[in-house]
Amino acid sequence: MKVLFIYPSNDPSYPLQLGALSSYVKQNQHESMLLPLKIAGTLQPEHYQKIKRSIKQFRPDYIGFSCYETAFPWVKKISSYIKKYWPKIKVIAGGYYATLAPEEVISNKSIDIVCRGEGEFPLLELFNDPKRTAIDNLWIKKGNRVIKNPIRPLIEK
Repeated sequence: MKVLFIYPSNDPSYPLQLGALSSYVKQNQHESMLLPLKIAGTLQPEHYQKIKRSIKQFRPDYIGFSCYETAFPWVKKISSYIKKYWPKIKVIAGGYYATLAPEEVISNKSIDIVCRGEGEFPLLELFNDPKRTAIDNLWIKKGNRVIKNPIRPLIEK
């Protein structure tokens, strides 16, 4: 599987959480790419151009976001844009905001999966078996319902 991690932020720092996820999925025979989007206020046409170019070049199966509350409006707009032009790509939202407000995040029609808690193991399970819906930490839309799996214990290694 291929996942494009998109990190919309007004902060130029490297998104460590997405870097860790990217490294983990790569170690387990999947492909990933990171697209940091530096945003000062509102999304601009050049942001959408970068997203379009990245999707066309990389051709991901999934788009993953790490959400925090001030970035969630950007995540919603970007997700809507992605679903408009690439409806088959599954959109995953994780991070602390998705963990703390999963109902709000999954209620967005453009978000297919919410990851609550740590994402390494659930993403690997999902990528290894995309039809599986019983994956701890993931809330997965299936038709008109949401499968709300429990949160697993934290990784201790």
